[in-house]
Amino acid sequence: MVGPFAKMSLPLDLAGEVALGALAALFGVFLLTASDLTASKTVIFALACGFFWNPILTSTQAYVTQHTDNTTAALASSSATSTQNLSTQTGAQAQHTIQAATQDTNAAIANLSKVSPSAQQQIVAASTETVKNLTAPATATPQNVSAVVSIATASQKQGATAVHASALRQLEVLANSAANAQTKLQARQAYAKLSEAQRPQ
Repeated sequence: MVGPFAKMSLPLDLAGEVALGALAALFGVFLLTASDLTASKTVIFALACGFFWNPILTSTQAYVTQHTDNTTAALASSSATSTQNLSTQTGAQAQHTIQAATQDTNAAIANLSKVSPSAQQQIVAASTETVKNLTAPATATPQNVSAVVSIATASQKQGATAVHASALRQLEVLANSAANAQTKLQARQAYAKLSEAQRPQ
């Protein structure tokens, strides 16, 4: 037997077969095909799903994995897109963009271990782009610095070394080049603190 139930002993008892068949029928009707419950052919389809439960459950697992990949990668991508024009935004609009991008990026990074390698690459690339967008020296504010620190902390916790390294580089850029004096000071302090935290004890 292959798939998520490969470790189960064979033959399965009758109760186990019935339970797995019912589960497969449920997934097949409601999740994989969103069948019309009023149609008589749906009953036949459900019975077929129940009888051939193993490929149905394997397909369901693949569907859920793909859905998780797409949803998580979309969070990171939307953050990168929304911050592309951040330098043209001011006030409440800029604050909302920064807050939303930080939350979505951190949420995507938190799920890195739950997605496929290809989705991980997309998330890392998009998160790195978000960090760059947040750290334009001419327009960056202390809120931008706080956002980058938050992303750096989340990425370090999840082992996203490329994102963390990018955050450190961009904080160093702000520490040296930010037009706003308060932003420059906060970036310098954040860079020093994060750099110290990653040194071997």
